[in-house]
Amino acid sequence: SHDPKNNRYHGQITISGQRYKVYGKTKTETRTKLNAVIAAGGKPQPEGHPVTATGASVQTVTELVTEWIAKDLSTRPKTSPSTVQRAEYAAKHIIKHIGNIPAADLTTRQVETMLAAMTDAGLSRATCQKSLTTLNQAIIWANRRGELDRHVTKWAVIPPEAPGTEPRQSL
Repeated sequence: SHDPKNNRYHGQITISGQRYKVYGKTKTETRTKLNAVIAAGGKPQPEGHPVTATGASVQTVTELVTEWIAKDLSTRPKTSPSTVQRAEYAAKHIIKHIGNIPAADLTTRQVETMLAAMTDAGLSRATCQKSLTTLNQAIIWANRRGELDRHVTKWAVIPPEAPGTEPRQSL
């Protein structure tokens, strides 16, 4: 939000019950600072020390998404086969674009680049959204298990030029 009295923008986030506040001259500067706090999991990081995964192994995005589908989504009691099929379809696009990247090194920019490439390939906005949701759910699952300590899909945005469905004309 904008603070007209001090002519600056204010952003805040709560991580594990701890509130973090940042200030900047522009919205972009404030958002960048918030993303740094999120990437650091609320812990300030010295320059040049990126946040890494807390798990012992280096897991790629492909391994993360396929493991989430196999071990979490497919084993839920009320999950229909069509839900699993849609997630597998979305996973195919995720794997094609960012599958070889270690999950701990994945950035919001890389996710947005994937979404832009999907849009450029003529895929619909719904497919982009399903792919983003699938990746988001896999990352949340890894976070719950303590394998990742950042949530890069939270701030990713589908390109506005992504083709949507045409409005229908009915009588």
